[in-house]
Amino acid sequence: MSSSQSIEKFKGLFVNLQAAGAVPDCRVLTDMAITATDTTLTSASVPFSAGDIGKVVCVNGAGVAGGPLVTTIAAFTDEGSVELADSAATTVTGASGVFGTDNAAAFAELSAVCAVAGRRYLIPAGWYLTTQTVAFVDAFIEIEGDARDNVASSVIVYVGTGAAVSVYPTDLDAQCFACNIKNLAIVCYGGATDGLKLRNLSQSNFDNIGINQADGASSTVGFNLINPNILTFKGTIAQKCGTSILIDSTGFPWDATQIVFHGGNLYENTTAFDIRANTVSVTIQNMHIERFTTLLNLDKNNAHLQVERLVFEDNEVLAGGGSFADATLVNAVAPGIS
Repeated sequence: MSSSQSIEKFKGLFVNLQAAGAVPDCRVLTDMAITATDTTLTSASVPFSAGDIGKVVCVNGAGVAGGPLVTTIAAFTDEGSVELADSAATTVTGASGVFGTDNAAAFAELSAVCAVAGRRYLIPAGWYLTTQTVAFVDAFIEIEGDARDNVASSVIVYVGTGAAVSVYPTDLDAQCFACNIKNLAIVCYGGATDGLKLRNLSQSNFDNIGINQADGASSTVGFNLINPNILTFKGTIAQKCGTSILIDSTGFPWDATQIVFHGGNLYENTTAFDIRANTVSVTIQNMHIERFTTLLNLDKNNAHLQVERLVFEDNEVLAGGGSFADATLVNAVAPGIS
């Protein structure tokens, strides 16, 4: 399916990711083993087949200095063993990670179609691996996945070092509007910076979005909101992030305005909320927040930081357990904060 053929066919309808050839075959493993300087990868769960040659694989801890090893499957030995295109730098056993078809081209094609047609983008249930950021430029788009028992079953598995999903305007000094996302899970491997990165986005809604709900998944930031304006999040989930929700500003086109979080679960994130932008209104309600070090961080390096209205109510907060026992409510310097 080419973009030129698809625009009229799907105009006004959902554009289906699988129509672009996406294959939802990514698998999460927790029992991988490989020896430093060797290319033989084994798994006791015997997940491999001859058809896996050429697929992307990420093995947590097997890369340089214990980082992730990202490569491809070069040869099939048997159901429990394959040869990789690159050798490990670190020996690991019982390692977590993923392998599957790289759907970067399919995501890029569908994003291009939607950028021209401004339509609705459907991600059917399944686990879709990609080595490239899924980017939506200039918004005016609806992205919808499937859900089972209130949990998103349409999963983007990002293996890379940037943002898994990014929405931003062509002109970074302007806003983009109306990017509504529903029923989507994002899991990050390979050292990702962000799960969902939104820049200069205005008047948009995000329902049932989950970050890193898989064994071994992690990212520096879950939701990275830069210059957000009138955004509503419902049923937000973030796990295994350095910061689950970051609100930041470049100072243009203006500072953060109204952001609402209602319901959801933040679990095992070092910092739950980090506010670095001058903010008109932030509302956090009816969330379950557990196992964190810092609940709310107000940027200590910004002496002029002002939060005009911060509402934190009806949330269930459980801080204890493991390395998260010494939790702090607010980490801030008083001057400049209202």
